Amino acid sequence: MRRRGNVLRPGAVGVAGAVLAILLSSCAAGGDAGSVDRLGTSAPTVAGVNPVTPSGGSANVRIAPTDGPEGAQARLALSTYQDWWQAQVEEFGSTDSDGSRLQTYSSGTALRDSLVNLRQLRDAKLVMIGSPRNSPVVKTVDLASDPQTAVIEDCLDVTGWHQADATTHAVKDPQQRLTRYLATVSLRRFQTRWLINEFKREVDRSC
Repeated sequence: MRRRGNVLRPGAVGVAGAVLAILLSSCAAGGDAGSVDRLGTSAPTVAGVNPVTPSGGSANVRIAPTDGPEGAQARLALSTYQDWWQAQVEEFGSTDSDGSRLQTYSSGTALRDSLVNLRQLRDAKLVMIGSPRNSPVVKTVDLASDPQTAVIEDCLDVTGWHQADATTHAVKDPQQRLTRYLATVSLRRFQTRWLINEFKREVDRSC
């Protein structure tokens, strides 16, 4: 299932773990508050945002089925993941957000880390402007487990996502930042919806 370089295919990489590192250490170039390109749909929800093309060096050839019940759930999990990033871009880009949208798409350590990062941005009088880019791939879907689980790997590029002054929007990026890396994302299915449970950066891998 291919759309503008975003696929359910082998060769992508992970997103998971410390969002704080993304916000306060790994951010870069951007403009006004933006959004990530949504995958798993027939068209992007936001114009002007392009997917990352992974270099493939650390790619894992394993991939989830793309048809049948597992394929259907893989697409739903992927859609949830992109909605989660959209929510983060909007929440971290606003001066008065309370993080409530994050609870719609995440739980566990993923939700906790995002809320901590949001609070730290507020305390520092900062917001995020611009938008990240990514290229997520569903690696596994386990419909026999309880709860059902899925794993997404992503090549994440935050070069276009800036840390900025909340009032002036002057860029306040750290001098050193990691702008492109792999991440592994763990999802769990609760009732009828998938939730991001863990987001882990793979600092020893590249994409």
